[in-house]
Amino acid sequence: MSLAVAISAIKFLFERYSDAKDKKLLSLHLLGTLNRELAFNSELSGEAEKIHIKTPYVAKQLIASMKTDAFDAISALGITLSNLFEDIDAAWSTSTSGYRRLEIGAYHSRLKNVKSKPVLIERSYHRLKIMIVYANLGVTKSGDSYQYLSALLIASRIATTAVNSIYPFNSSQQLASGNDRFNF
Repeated sequence: MSLAVAISAIKFLFERYSDAKDKKLLSLHLLGTLNRELAFNSELSGEAEKIHIKTPYVAKQLIASMKTDAFDAISALGITLSNLFEDIDAAWSTSTSGYRRLEIGAYHSRLKNVKSKPVLIERSYHRLKIMIVYANLGVTKSGDSYQYLSALLIASRIATTAVNSIYPFNSSQQLASGNDRFNF
């Protein structure tokens, strides 16, 4: 999906969900979209982490193939991640991350000052974009760089999965019910 298409889709959603109740649903929808993008990227990052020593070219291609369309579209429209978490518990810490790799070990010290899910997600995308730049330049990064990216993406995926689990319905349930209010 191109950034222009993503921006158009989010504009449409933003206009469609006009009242406060609908704004919360929009936030949940956008967080669900971020969750799917993070899930895709965390899978690719995990694969790159496994193979970066034996096949660095493939690892770099996996990193270069990662997506940031959802994040970029939300950012381009001036929607902050803090706004998306406005009515949702946004607190986060390494000890409550649900991800053992962050609760102990090297990444704990790097992330101990991160106190919210929006900051965690921003940091994840920042690191991801840096890794994409290096991959596009053909620069081979250390194993620690791959591990750190994987840890960030998994933690962000967990953070948005917890939010996404309170989404009142999924698209198949909504379509089966005949409620076309949320069809696009």
